[in-house]
Amino acid sequence: MLNTMVLGGLDAKRCEAAAFGGSVYAELSPATEKTTLSKQSVASAIATATRYIENGQASCDLLRDFCQRALADNRKLGVYVPARFVNSMRIIGIPFNGVRFFDDDPSLVGTFYPGIPIAIESRSSLIEDPVDTLIIMSRTFGGALKKVLLDVLPVGIEIMLISDLADIDPQSAAND
Repeated sequence: MLNTMVLGGLDAKRCEAAAFGGSVYAELSPATEKTTLSKQSVASAIATATRYIENGQASCDLLRDFCQRALADNRKLGVYVPARFVNSMRIIGIPFNGVRFFDDDPSLVGTFYPGIPIAIESRSSLIEDPVDTLIIMSRTFGGALKKVLLDVLPVGIEIMLISDLADIDPQSAAND
């Protein structure tokens, strides 16, 4: 990322990761002189980008496999915080049948994401009519949400955090 800022004619006064959410905070100003990047710096950036692509593909593969298993034999898959799932759903080719969306935002209940015929439901709807497997798509609050849901959902419902699926080291997953 710093390479991008340098090539854009900016000087990073401060650059740090946010405490949560994956954001990066940077204080930038116009560079006073033109900066060039070393071959080593460019090679390092390319290697980082390549790892990012490979890890993303591996995460998509793991999510696809998990969703396919969860939907096998007419089972129902629920997705909590579905806004973070809809793009993945299209990328990995998960069918609409058997999938339900849940969110705690009351303004979303009964609405749809463009091109996806799955109405968003409330937490109470999930409790009244549970699914077989639930994926929670929040890295920040997923653990706390899972703990609350375990107390109110019937025993036997599989609850998976996205971090349990997508944060797996692709090398170790390939060796399992």
